[in-house]
Amino acid sequence: MVQNKDTSKEMIGSIKDQVKSGIIEEMYHKNYQDLQVKNTVIDSLNKELYSIKDKTLDWMQLKREIFTQYPDLKSLSFGKSIQISLEQIDTIQTLIPIWTIGNQSYRLKNWLEVRTGENNIQIFSPTLNGDSL
Repeated sequence: MVQNKDTSKEMIGSIKDQVKSGIIEEMYHKNYQDLQVKNTVIDSLNKELYSIKDKTLDWMQLKREIFTQYPDLKSLSFGKSIQISLEQIDTIQTLIPIWTIGNQSYRLKNWLEVRTGENNIQIFSPTLNGDSL
């Protein structure tokens, strides 16, 4: 009888160990899969971040280039704006130059498209007294 009790205890202990081992292994695989998903998300976000950094302009350098080439330019606003029409809503690059004399807006627009890699920059060109051209 004592031998049967010892064998039963050994079997119960073995079963417990197998169950524990199975649970630990299942948890390990689940954690590993979760970690893989998180790594994929992190990689994707890193790529997006690098892409955004690559598109960031050196505005101090751009300022020197613009005002060297266009001495009659008083000030310049350049950035994304929202264009709304009946058909669509769109984000567009918008250029708002203010000239002291003359108007070289189209030349500046063409140069900025090449320099920044942006296509289809829209121009809004007010005069110094605030009237639009």
